Amino acid sequence: FLDECGPTQHLIGNVLVEVVGDIATSRSYVSDMHVGTGSKAHLNFFTLGDYHDSWTRIDGRWRMTHRTKHSHASQGSIEVLGAGPSGWRS
Repeated sequence: FLDECGPTQHLIGNVLVEVVGDIATSRSYVSDMHVGTGSKAHLNFFTLGDYHDSWTRIDGRWRMTHRTKHSHASQGSIEVLGAGPSGWRS
């Protein structure tokens, strides 16, 4: 659904990682910005939140297996993101 959006940027900081064997969890702060394009060029959408991620080491490489974003604040128009997949805003 970001295909309908113009430039976007996600800044991630204060990453905390806990590793137990081949399983890991991480938490990090995220600030993201989305700028409209075309008929939505006048729109933008910003959020502040944090990511809660799960990781698994497979064949010596870490793979993200799950991500949850907890949004704490937003500003602007979410319409800049487009329709998205069915039910994603529920």
